[in-house]
Amino acid sequence: MGDLLMYAIPNCKMTKERMVVLKQIVAALPDCGGGDAMYDDLDEYKAALVTAIDELIGIDGCRDVTTIGDSLITGGLSWGDHPTESADCFDKISMCNPLWKQLEAWYLEDHPPSPPTAPPLCVQKLILAAESILANACDSGSYGPDSHGGLDDAEMADYPRDEDGDVWFDDFWTLKEALAACMYLVE
Repeated sequence: MGDLLMYAIPNCKMTKERMVVLKQIVAALPDCGGGDAMYDDLDEYKAALVTAIDELIGIDGCRDVTTIGDSLITGGLSWGDHPTESADCFDKISMCNPLWKQLEAWYLEDHPPSPPTAPPLCVQKLILAAESILANACDSGSYGPDSHGGLDDAEMADYPRDEDGDVWFDDFWTLKEALAACMYLVE
């Protein structure tokens, strides 16, 4: 019975310029004895990596490669050999940490995170209404127990205080913090 082997590399756009950078990374690999055990010396290991790099151009169009999430994937059943033509390339690239890190960096460059989308109008209106309610409470001085009198210092110690030392009711304080956290949504 065969074994299921899967290989993945970051899904970044490969250009001739990027291939040159990858080959420079390979050329700069130190002889630290940590190379692939299949190779007797560093030069043989580097030559195998350069061959794998050369195969990266157009590999995303090969029939044995697919995209899942942020990775190019290949694999299949193996009886002691690589299960697909692309698996050898993926295996070599994925086992070389400096190459992997560079591919990851390019993936992030090619796929920057999307800016947050504006919330629905009803959420924007809710945020603005809450801001107005809080502003009115602040203007009237009714946002904390100071305005109601009758509380001693020990009782007021349980209430949150702002940077000016003003005491706030818990619900107004929570509203103030929530509005501060989401005001970017309505700006």
